Amino acid sequence: MNDVWQWLLGLHRIRLMDDSPISLRFGTPPAPWIMLAGAVVSAAAVWFLYRRENLSRGMRAALMILRFGAIMTVLFIFGRPMLVLSRTQTEPSFVAVLVDRSSSMAVSDAVFEGSPASQEARDSRWADAVALLSGEEAGLLRQLAARHGVGVWTFDRVAQAIGEAAQALALKSLDIKLASLSADGSRSNLGRAMKQILHETAGRRVAALVVISDGRQTEPIDLEPAIAQAAGRSIPIHTVAIGSPLARRDLAVVSLWAPEDVFVRDTVRVQFDISASGIDEKTAARVELMAEGRSEALARASFDLEPGQSRIQGDLQYRPEKVGRVELTLRVAPILGEENTDNNEAGILIQAHDERIGVLFVESTPRFEYRYLKNLLLRESNIQSSCILLEASPGFPQEGTLPIRRFPRSVEELLPYDVVILGDVDPRADWLSPMQQAMLIDFVSVQGGGIAFIAGERHMPGGLRRTVLEKLLPVEIDPRFSGCYSTPPTDMFLPRLTPDGVMSSIFRLETDEDANLRTWRAMPGVLWYARVSGAIPGATVLAVHPSEQVESGPLPLAVLGRYGAGRTFYLGTDDLWRWRQYSGDIYYETVWMQIIRTLARGKKLGGGDTWRLETDRRQYELGDSVRVRLFSREGMAADRLHDPVVQISDARSAPIGRVTLLPAGGSPGTWEGEFTPRQAGNLVLATPTPSQTAVGLRSTEKTLTRAVTVSAHDPEKARLEADYETLALIAARTGGKFYRREDDLSRLAAEIPDRSVQIADDVEEPIWDTWLLLGFLVFLVSAEWTLRRLKGLP
Repeated sequence: MNDVWQWLLGLHRIRLMDDSPISLRFGTPPAPWIMLAGAVVSAAAVWFLYRRENLSRGMRAALMILRFGAIMTVLFIFGRPMLVLSRTQTEPSFVAVLVDRSSSMAVSDAVFEGSPASQEARDSRWADAVALLSGEEAGLLRQLAARHGVGVWTFDRVAQAIGEAAQALALKSLDIKLASLSADGSRSNLGRAMKQILHETAGRRVAALVVISDGRQTEPIDLEPAIAQAAGRSIPIHTVAIGSPLARRDLAVVSLWAPEDVFVRDTVRVQFDISASGIDEKTAARVELMAEGRSEALARASFDLEPGQSRIQGDLQYRPEKVGRVELTLRVAPILGEENTDNNEAGILIQAHDERIGVLFVESTPRFEYRYLKNLLLRESNIQSSCILLEASPGFPQEGTLPIRRFPRSVEELLPYDVVILGDVDPRADWLSPMQQAMLIDFVSVQGGGIAFIAGERHMPGGLRRTVLEKLLPVEIDPRFSGCYSTPPTDMFLPRLTPDGVMSSIFRLETDEDANLRTWRAMPGVLWYARVSGAIPGATVLAVHPSEQVESGPLPLAVLGRYGAGRTFYLGTDDLWRWRQYSGDIYYETVWMQIIRTLARGKKLGGGDTWRLETDRRQYELGDSVRVRLFSREGMAADRLHDPVVQISDARSAPIGRVTLLPAGGSPGTWEGEFTPRQAGNLVLATPTPSQTAVGLRSTEKTLTRAVTVSAHDPEKARLEADYETLALIAARTGGKFYRREDDLSRLAAEIPDRSVQIADDVEEPIWDTWLLLGFLVFLVSAEWTLRRLKGLP
């Protein structure tokens, strides 16, 4: 019988025998007063229709009831009636679990304090995390699943879903999946992973997010968006720290730098930066500089690390003995207890050149500094020199390997020289015309040549004041100083090296830094010095007067500057020759040769070339993109050069790839490209130098090169101690709690509130278009029509 009623009412989802209550509801319910008014109006209309009919009281009442019933049935259908089965559904509480599987989780930690004495060491952090989650009774997943639905994700750079479970069978499947995974992620980004989980669980009743990690992140992260989103949704993030927060004993070469192009027998300064961690007692560290193909170290240095020290910065110096590319490797010896030794060395490429340096030395009188420096230039085999003595007697033969009698008058005559040294000369005299002064400016700024100024009692540096050459001077002229003192100086003094001077190769008299300082302090003093107002902005002060002061600080005596593509140097005394008093030429020669090589590097080693091949930096990690740029200082039009190709080879000149450069929009004369190295090591980029011709640009035999170093550094091993501070911060900012692995984690499951709710899940079935109502309406209309015909009513 129930089936018949269900068919008549058109019910498909509601069963009349269900225990849940069933009610009637209107889809478009009219207001009660409208329903009452409609009933009254309908009753009045029916009464008015039948009140005059000559019918018995019973027949009149029957017809009125039939007519009123039909009208009310139509009104009932217009209200779109439906049957409603009232029921509720539980939306379960949900806990998301996020587990770190980056490679830092693959390391093992010493036993935590307070753990069983029989346990000498723990498994890896990952194995520890899996053991924490799994387990038939004490596993955290099963404790959480007792009151919540549970979802598990792992993360490295991003989060990966493992699965969800609420029943024992599904939990077993999660155990198996977790056990099959390993901690091998190359990067970790907790902030991104948490944001991803919060996005994927949007709309769910998330009671908490549980993060199990060592907290160590290797990508730049911004935790604020994830923290703000969790706090806004009232989702506490509970963090469980896996691993020891104690710093591992580790030394790592962070950076290595040396000039890319150097001269043979030049003092090459190789700067290094080494990070130190876990230094809890005084520890000896040893650094060696090695060259490929040599078993003996080029240079060594030892350091004593103090407890808590986190950095070693310094330099090693050596002198290349032959021409060619040299692959240098800096190695720091492992210290006791150091586990990760992959980061204990780094390499760099340099190119040694043995080209003769052209030096033009101009002086007024044969003072002592001129005599000894001139003899050095004549004696040095890799220097081509011209020495001009302006006030020499008529017929005096000017000296040098390339003797000349006057200052060059054309660019072609100045071309053989890489360095110009101006002694105590007057640039306003007739030996140097305005055109020659302008040519000297271009020699430095455009061609990359170097210029040195040696102070003197007559003209230098005051004679440069208000001349075009003043802009080349790396110091500011003091107009009050004429070169002579009212009382001649009688006290000898030793210039004091600045920190930049200590690190500079110019005043490096010994390879070892400590030995260099001892030798410097033992050098003879100087007597005369020139007063200046100070160094110009951007210049590097290498040595100062030990007691004399100017407005900006100690009086500068040795200053290195830059003007355009070239370098400039100022020496504020003409008594450097006194250094020969006890040591002969060795230290005097060393200093002047370093000055000359430093100044010559710009023009001789490509600093003044029209074309340059550059990269955005010299050191990369495997996976980084290398941006290559070829540009012309003269701004050649891009359409005049076919897209240049840069060949890529390893340190042994074996080709490994190529990159095509394309014109850079908005930068005339610039071509750019990019590639990602597929192997670690030292790489050399090379491309022929374009040359301008009458019809455009073509490649020449001269080659532009650029050396870069690619390291296979694993950032996950850079710092292995767990970051409790970050994990505690995340928990505190979101209303969660921070736990250590050794804590009673059953409290974690117990303290997560049940956020499940009962929500209405009513089932509605419309009945206004059913057979029952249609049949009832037809019955009422038909019955009234039949009775009216029987009584002869129209």
